Amino acid sequence: MIVFEDIYHVGIIVPDIEAAMRELGSRFGVGWRDPSTANVLVRDHMGERMLSPRVTFCDQSTPIALELIEALPDTVWQCGEGSQLHHFGLYVDSVEEAIGDLGAGMTLEMAGLDRDGMLAGFCYVNDAVGVRMELVERGGLPPLKD
Repeated sequence: MIVFEDIYHVGIIVPDIEAAMRELGSRFGVGWRDPSTANVLVRDHMGERMLSPRVTFCDQSTPIALELIEALPDTVWQCGEGSQLHHFGLYVDSVEEAIGDLGAGMTLEMAGLDRDGMLAGFCYVNDAVGVRMELVERGGLPPLKD
């Protein structure tokens, strides 16, 4: 079961990460960690492949962190005009169990894989309303709080 208290970030897809950092930093009064490029092996609608999204998080400890992801065409991280709210990030005890517990109407969109092609650390799920969630295994990624 997904628990509201496990939401720890909101992901936003943006066409230009530096421009979004300036605009949203000014709007919300937050600074940003230096953007980084992650090399992530995933399985999605195109099969297994390596993707390299540019990502940053706000640098303050906030109840729910802001994550900016620079758009990548032909991936779950693509966007149309401007930016878009992409997902709510939630901690779960086990990504594999959370996927197994998905209710009716929930769809697995993309899953992170380890070097052996096994499920690793995170996945994106979507529902019939279009509210996407990133399920992240507790302890699988460094905590956002400094």
